[in-house]
Amino acid sequence: MDSNKIELRGERDFGEIFNASLSFLRQEINALGKAILVFVLPTAILLSLFSTYVSASVVMYNAFWKSILNAFAALIAQTIIYVTVYSYLNLYFQKLKNITNKELFREMRSNFFKVFWAILAIVIIVVIAIAICYGLFANTAPSVGGVLAIITAVYLLVSLSILVAITVFERNGFFNAFSRSFKLTHMKWWNTFLIIMVGGIIVFVILMILQSPIIVFSFVMRMHGSYESFTEYFTILTIYSSLSSAVAHIFYTIPAFLAAFQYLNLVEAREKPSLRSRINEIGENE
Repeated sequence: MDSNKIELRGERDFGEIFNASLSFLRQEINALGKAILVFVLPTAILLSLFSTYVSASVVMYNAFWKSILNAFAALIAQTIIYVTVYSYLNLYFQKLKNITNKELFREMRSNFFKVFWAILAIVIIVVIAIAICYGLFANTAPSVGGVLAIITAVYLLVSLSILVAITVFERNGFFNAFSRSFKLTHMKWWNTFLIIMVGGIIVFVILMILQSPIIVFSFVMRMHGSYESFTEYFTILTIYSSLSSAVAHIFYTIPAFLAAFQYLNLVEAREKPSLRSRINEIGENE
């Protein structure tokens, strides 16, 4: 067994989830970094430029189709992020080190549509739940409906946060993965909520830093009271916004890793697979 192996499976508390994720990223920074630069970043740049073009178009698309196309681009971007991260982790289970992009690409091809449909299903379930919750109170108490919709969305997003990991690591069908995601997360729902929330806050802060030039520029324009003096900078800002959004996708891998390690934590707490594996190894060596 590789002495430098990071044991992915294991029961961990809140802090240990983050430490394990960071340790894994430090160890695999070269191979995983190359994979992200090859698969995630170029796709994110293309999709970001596509979204910018669609949003700026005044001829080809109405508001509805702009929303649909931008949502589809975001879905593809998230699929690439999760399929890259989880395919890499899956290969790590099998090979432990020296994972090549060729091996990773093969694994990604086998997982792409599973991840795509899993993410799409989560989006559809959450949107339908929000619509139902808000619709029930739309005419009588819309504020109550809004609060209920937010609570329901948070509950579902946390409960389904490991659905993609189950789909990839266990190769379960959707309905089995769906029920298993609820069962596992409900063992430590608040713990899972905090992990997902902190991961989201980290990404949000990074996004704010990347978008700070645009925020400052917009503030200056408002203070100036006229947009006409700044029209020559709009193209530069649009390009910067697209590129910074694409770069930000690199950091969306953080919530993906945290969700994966939480999945491994919950499985270990419920089923003790690493303990059984060690017992089997002892039995084989005797």
